[in-house]
Amino acid sequence: MTLRLSVPLSLLGLAALAPAARADTGSPPTAAVEREPERANSINISPLGIVFGAYNLNYERLFGAHGLLVEAGLARVSDDGDKATSVGGSLGYRWHWRGRQNSGFLGVSAGFYDGTGEGTLEDGDMERSYDVDVTSYYLVANVGKRWAWDNGLNVTLRIGGGYGHYDITPRSDDPEAQEAADELKDLLTELPIAVDGELSVGYTF
Repeated sequence: MTLRLSVPLSLLGLAALAPAARADTGSPPTAAVEREPERANSINISPLGIVFGAYNLNYERLFGAHGLLVEAGLARVSDDGDKATSVGGSLGYRWHWRGRQNSGFLGVSAGFYDGTGEGTLEDGDMERSYDVDVTSYYLVANVGKRWAWDNGLNVTLRIGGGYGHYDITPRSDDPEAQEAADELKDLLTELPIAVDGELSVGYTF
């Protein structure tokens, strides 16, 4: 007799030896407690953009423990006359180890930003500014936690880092314009790294 047949036959034998079921007492069956379905969507915005000049809005869709993240942002930076403004976004993946919104997560994101800026050179008492085009891209890994409540409110924290690259292109062939572009590049990044972070509030639905 194969194992596939022996298991069902053994269960039949146990059923035959079991005592007869008790007569129905008339008591109503206990109602099963229905759990509210997990909210699959979350939209978040970071209020810290006012302080750091980076304004971000993101949307995440959960498929079980797996999340697809789409993020849009505006970044501004300035120092001693050098300044840049870029807009862009990223596409990311998150694994929520509790399989729900209220969970810690591991993630990875790839993003691209494009914008304009000004590089400034000082020549004695004079300053000359040159217009430049600014593009950047990055690939980062992160870890974070989302606290989500039944009313839909959530707070999300994440930190991470990875590879980042900036291209600063002067709009003029003037050698000084290239020097100004290099000054702006030094302001934006000294190492080919990107720092990833989020402290946002949002709503799940």
